[in-house]
Amino acid sequence: MDTISLSLTQDKFNYLNLLRICQYKFEYLGESKSKNSLFSFRYSYKDMFIQINEFHLYISGSLSTFYHGNSVKNMTFKDIIDALNLLSHLLQTDLRYGKLSRVDFAFNLIMNHYVCLYLETIGEPIYFTKTTTSRASVKLTKGRGNNSQAMLFYDKYLKYKKSERENLFSEDEINMLRFEAQLSGSYLRKHFGDIWIADLYEETTYIKLLDHWLASYMMVPKETIPIIKPIDFSKPSTVGASLKDIGLRVVGGKQKLLRLLKSSPTPAKKQAPIRAMIQRDFTDEEFVDFDFREELDDKIQAMYNAEISSLSIRKNAA
Repeated sequence: MDTISLSLTQDKFNYLNLLRICQYKFEYLGESKSKNSLFSFRYSYKDMFIQINEFHLYISGSLSTFYHGNSVKNMTFKDIIDALNLLSHLLQTDLRYGKLSRVDFAFNLIMNHYVCLYLETIGEPIYFTKTTTSRASVKLTKGRGNNSQAMLFYDKYLKYKKSERENLFSEDEINMLRFEAQLSGSYLRKHFGDIWIADLYEETTYIKLLDHWLASYMMVPKETIPIIKPIDFSKPSTVGASLKDIGLRVVGGKQKLLRLLKSSPTPAKKQAPIRAMIQRDFTDEEFVDFDFREELDDKIQAMYNAEISSLSIRKNAA
């Protein structure tokens, strides 16, 4: 687990005491005034951002950076509890009464090759939008803003190198790939209902989040790379066939074309003959078969298994 967002109502914290703590211990970021003349004050501390007014307390930020000083080291279930207890102690506020509005569940994986090679295998699930950044990250998003579901794959080492913090990595950790399953707002409630910070102290909640992390990865299709064949100029029909193959490669393959059709605004009745034509007239291309996605599959599953086996619920059951 990494980034979280939570809120508490006025009956769950001491406004004046908490304001005094923030003024003495945290960095002041500014204040704002609402239409009804309500002042809110903003502070930060170790990548945690705090906004407070007389009626609400809002906290968001990286638990990993707050607790470990960075997000290179994975957060265990015990780490999460310790981090929440430390933050509660720091604020002199019982955060277990807080309501969760966002959670990013993430783990770092050490790969055998450059991370960009694995990112090239990440496909686009139906109803998700795929964005890439300089071969260093792939983000799959559904929804927007504070109501969204996302999956993020990126090169952890390159991200830290940009901020000149690559010294945090050992030589064996340079090929570090991070996979995050992000949920916020209505998408968080859809999957888990209301989650209170007190729920994060329960292994059963951790297992549900861990299951969602694995299930999110499993829904990502494999993006394969077709072999480029030269255009056959022997006759008009072969030129057309070659161009059709190239077009299919640009789209991303036959299965990608079918997924695009399914997610298009074309009515279902009109999609049926188009789907039949694609199935009939487009052949499955030959693809370069890399082992990168298979390795990523194995390491995602191994991380899940290791986390599950570390929990006392599973140890006691065994």
